Amino acid sequence: MAATNSPASRERRTAISRAQEGLWFLDRLNPSAPAMILRRAYRVTGELDAGGLERAWRAVTERHRILRTRIRQRDGRPVPRVSPLAPAATGRLLDLADGPVAGLTVVRTGPSEHRVLLEAHRAVADRASLALLAGELSTAYGTGRAPAVHAPRYADYLRWEGRARWQRARRFWDGALTAPPPALPFDRGGGAPVAVPFDWGPGSAARVAALADRCGTTSEIVLLAAFHALLSRYSGGGAVPVTVPMDARPAGFERTVGPLENPVVVCGDASGGPSFAELVARVARAHAEAHRHRTLPFAEAIRSIRADRDPDRVPWGDATFVPPVTADGALVLGDARAELLPAADTELADLWLSLDEARRTVRGRLGYRVHPHAPEPAAMLDHLRTLVQAAAADPDVPIGDLPLEDRAPRPDDRLGADAPREPVHTLIGRHRDGTAMTWPDGRLPYRTLMERAAALASRLAGIGVDRAPVAIRMGHGPAQLTASLATHLAGGHVVWFGPGDAGERGRSVLTELRPACLVTETPDAPLERWYRDHLGGTLLLPSDPAPDGAAPVPVPPSDLGRLAYAAYTSGSTGKPKGIAQTHGALVQFAAWLADECGIDARSRVALWVAPEHDPSLCEIFATLVAGGTLCVVPDRLRLNPEPLLEWLRDERITFLQTVPSFAAELLRAARDHAGGWPRTLDRVALMGEALPAGLVNGLRAAAPHARVFNGYGPTETIAATWHRFTGPVAATVPIGRPIPGRQVLVLDGDDRPCPAGVTGEIVIRSPYAAADYLGGEDAGAFRPVRGMGGATRCYRTGDLGRWGFDGTLEFRGRRDHQVKLGGNRVEISGVEAELAAHPSVRECAVVPVTGDHGLVTHLLAYVVPREGAEAAPHAWRAHLNQRLGASVRLIAFHVLEAGLPRNIAGKVDRRRLPDPARVLSRRGRAPASDTERELARIWHDLLGAAPETVEESFFSAGGHSLLVPTLTQRIHGRFGVPVSLRECLLRPSLAGMAALIESATVHSRPKNDDRRRDRVRG
Repeated sequence: MAATNSPASRERRTAISRAQEGLWFLDRLNPSAPAMILRRAYRVTGELDAGGLERAWRAVTERHRILRTRIRQRDGRPVPRVSPLAPAATGRLLDLADGPVAGLTVVRTGPSEHRVLLEAHRAVADRASLALLAGELSTAYGTGRAPAVHAPRYADYLRWEGRARWQRARRFWDGALTAPPPALPFDRGGGAPVAVPFDWGPGSAARVAALADRCGTTSEIVLLAAFHALLSRYSGGGAVPVTVPMDARPAGFERTVGPLENPVVVCGDASGGPSFAELVARVARAHAEAHRHRTLPFAEAIRSIRADRDPDRVPWGDATFVPPVTADGALVLGDARAELLPAADTELADLWLSLDEARRTVRGRLGYRVHPHAPEPAAMLDHLRTLVQAAAADPDVPIGDLPLEDRAPRPDDRLGADAPREPVHTLIGRHRDGTAMTWPDGRLPYRTLMERAAALASRLAGIGVDRAPVAIRMGHGPAQLTASLATHLAGGHVVWFGPGDAGERGRSVLTELRPACLVTETPDAPLERWYRDHLGGTLLLPSDPAPDGAAPVPVPPSDLGRLAYAAYTSGSTGKPKGIAQTHGALVQFAAWLADECGIDARSRVALWVAPEHDPSLCEIFATLVAGGTLCVVPDRLRLNPEPLLEWLRDERITFLQTVPSFAAELLRAARDHAGGWPRTLDRVALMGEALPAGLVNGLRAAAPHARVFNGYGPTETIAATWHRFTGPVAATVPIGRPIPGRQVLVLDGDDRPCPAGVTGEIVIRSPYAAADYLGGEDAGAFRPVRGMGGATRCYRTGDLGRWGFDGTLEFRGRRDHQVKLGGNRVEISGVEAELAAHPSVRECAVVPVTGDHGLVTHLLAYVVPREGAEAAPHAWRAHLNQRLGASVRLIAFHVLEAGLPRNIAGKVDRRRLPDPARVLSRRGRAPASDTERELARIWHDLLGAAPETVEESFFSAGGHSLLVPTLTQRIHGRFGVPVSLRECLLRPSLAGMAALIESATVHSRPKNDDRRRDRVRG
């Protein structure tokens, strides 16, 4: 009998609402998250009867059973239990499973001053509930009796919900929430959220109220529209979904305490460049429509979206706008004065704007769940206030024209950066000692290099290369290096070709360039024969002896305005474009790069970048200017990570420049290799592709002694920005700050600088930028910035970027849908056009395919053959290689007999193309292992159907997030291993979950085996 009288045994089961189910799931996913607790704090001055306030609290919680309801898990489902005992006023942390779930804390802060904190878990109360509880506490204070308030309890609401019919609301949200929106263009961090309070004063409130009157709406809607406008500017335009907590109490439940506030999605459509007044009208309509359907619980509204669930995101909840609470919420404690303090609640979003007041003043907080010590919220608040003030002054201005900060373009006085006043060949000639280059069969001292270069320069002078281009078609090695220096000594400028078959690209470049000669070691190669026979060009073999009467060694030219080299783009967008750079630009960048990366006479630099890519040329001269040693990577090792690691270690390499996609391969090899990352390799420069955060963090973990750099810049300016990583990075990796001699701008369509956080085109102003392309085409790319004059050269990259709030630049993609593949810039539409030109292709579509690190690893071409033509992937590949060269070697083909899917406008609907992952894996694999088959049976029991392939996602198969706890419970019961909610959400496919189970099983075996062996030995 004693056991039956225990408090635990007297707990009673009760019903649970749909909102509580969703909040319980979020609590399980993020235990002890501050965002799950709501708080209301008061400063109380005067005499306070703390005991009387505690008795009032007991009376109020006795009246509201929901404040005594804990929610635990049973068989993977939430099970509510009500304690018969009212919780005491306490400072204990709230806990949904073990209690308490609501609390009142009183702290004496002075002789006649107290701080009173009223708090509750979101699963048992909402913001309006806390205001209602403050009123009931005021009534019960001093009497200890519950107030005689005749209002429905939460149990009454549960009965109402059981009878509710939400068909109309569900149809509305099924249409409105067709697919999860993309995440906000901000990184997530793992630290505590930051919230910045603000109070714009009565003047701002009056201007907002006047604008609201003009627009026929409320101040809250105007501020919500301003929030939409700001997010639209950050995201590049279009509809931006914002969740707005709305009181979803049905009629008659206005004074009910419980979780009756529902997050509702309001989409402010900013497409088409509306004026601010037009956006206010759109937001007001969207808000009113959402308000009419607010009673459908959020968990129900998003349940039908069959998309994988990000454990760090609430679906559709990246940004939240929290309006002021309309309930009074005053706390009256006898003669004492209770002042409501500014709220400090954390929301369940990455970014939130929470208003405490919008009428007498505009006051609240802007919170951001990223980079706790960075100034993002304060900077965004400045943007928001500037936008609101400008909109209030003239609401008919398009939102894209509303200022966020001072946008007057300003010249950069630092463009005249200090740089050497002598060309690279002069500086290199001063290094008489040391080794300039090593390769598998030998070494080249600086002294010998200069002697050979001088001899070859005499031959070049005899040909007449002064101020003329000299084509050099060789791989990295002593001959190529000697020919390059000899060209400079003879007054010419170099153009490097790789040793492979350059195809039509090489012929196109040579036709335009008409070099004075082509220096080569393979005179019988097809390109060389074509150059000699069709263009009448001169071939020069560096190994040939100098002819009698050769011209004397010329005086090395020192004019920094002379051309030093010309580089050509890959030609994937059509005709390759030639970019010429001066000796002044080359020596400035080479000297800066050597200094920035710590390259000196002790450095051993791996020559990994192929010679046809201009970064290799800059890297070579930076090393030689500093007196370091160039180490030629053997061709057989260049793309083979495991043996390359051994070579890097054996050669004691100190500096490596490569592309991120290959650096990821090296990192994987280093993790699997007993030797790990080479100890001497303490400088790694990554360029040519977007750099994933996981790769940066992985490199820093594998090689904590190494400096890792990220460089960005087009061939037209050699480079533009540079970033050295000194700590962990979040999702977006910065491309850095401008290097000396470059002014980097982010401009909108009217050449106005974009504020921090707003995406625009990256434009570079620099005296080291190319004047134009050698062929003179696309002159618009070099058009000066309006209002900044044309004295300084300018290049418009076509890349999209955004200034971070910390002053670093972030890369945001391409305007023209270009991607980087293997370090080459590839235009998707250009590849499609060339492939469609093949006689056997009726139509085609090309999509990029990303790998584990988010980098583009392949192109996938969906091809519809012409009627009667044979599908010929080998012929298509050869055709593309001939037309576009090596830039598209990583392409796969998938034949579609029925034609490409198209939308109502007749355009290719890429969303309906076969899933690239499945296409590249040939065909989805059926469950094969015992674990996969047993897990498929669990899915069948939960979803009513078993997955056909191991690639199928739990969510695409019909599951939703509230079923995941049940799934993990059944996995534990069947396999005996724990699998967390987060792990299942991160690996939602059958194969991913099976791998989790097998990994956990293997991890648990050694302990059992050890115990078994101990028993045997005993």
